[in-house]
Amino acid sequence: MRPASRSAPVTETPPSVEEPETKYLVDRRTRSTPAGGEIITEPPQEPRKFYIDGGEVEVIGHLVYDLDTDGKKLQVVKYTEYSGRAVRTLYPTREALQSAWANPDTRAEVLRELTERGISFEELAASSDQPDADPFDLLCHLAWNAPLLTRRQRAEAAKRKTQDLFAQHGDTAREILTLLLDRYIERGILQFNALSELMKVQPFDRYGSPSEIATHHFGGVRSMKDAVSRCRPRSTNNEKLLNGQIRNRRKKPARHAKPKCRSPRATTCRR
Repeated sequence: MRPASRSAPVTETPPSVEEPETKYLVDRRTRSTPAGGEIITEPPQEPRKFYIDGGEVEVIGHLVYDLDTDGKKLQVVKYTEYSGRAVRTLYPTREALQSAWANPDTRAEVLRELTERGISFEELAASSDQPDADPFDLLCHLAWNAPLLTRRQRAEAAKRKTQDLFAQHGDTAREILTLLLDRYIERGILQFNALSELMKVQPFDRYGSPSEIATHHFGGVRSMKDAVSRCRPRSTNNEKLLNGQIRNRRKKPARHAKPKCRSPRATTCRR
């Protein structure tokens, strides 16, 4: 008797699962693969339009386009060149910009005018490849080709000029002032504009509230504001500051000159 044939097991096909469609972005900033293909790393930047003095500009990456009334591109300039030109339009001289920048209230107006023209320090630092530059120095460098200092150089100069200020306060106050200068090196002068808010975050919050810090370590709010204002890096003449730093590095200990004889026949020299 022939054994009953076994039917092959029936495998049920699971319902198809649609994978999400992969979206590829086309951008100029790509990198090649060994196989000759390209890996897309960043999405294209959306153009940003600004209306300035009756005209219109479009910012795309590190380039700025002047547009006519129909939106057609008239000319293209680098973002750094456009920013330097905008600074010179707002402030004809470096002294005018320095005067406005020195006061926190008028500095806020400077920042507002720059923002309205699409100028940000983050983009300027990236476009000019100067991530450690002081914002004021960067503006002057782009507008008038002024010497460029890093934030660390400015902080070190400020600390040298205020040694008497550090000597007037206790250890904790000096530590707080040093932390402020360190924060300036990391993030720039704008940190000094919102001092009360800055004192609420790490690492300053470990010393207490802003009022407690002022009372316990500086002798009052006014005294603390004065100390912070004095140690804040100033927008001084960069050429003088650079020359001073060079002289300090080259300065050698003074040597006592040997006494000279008045007469070549003299056997002893007068001391």
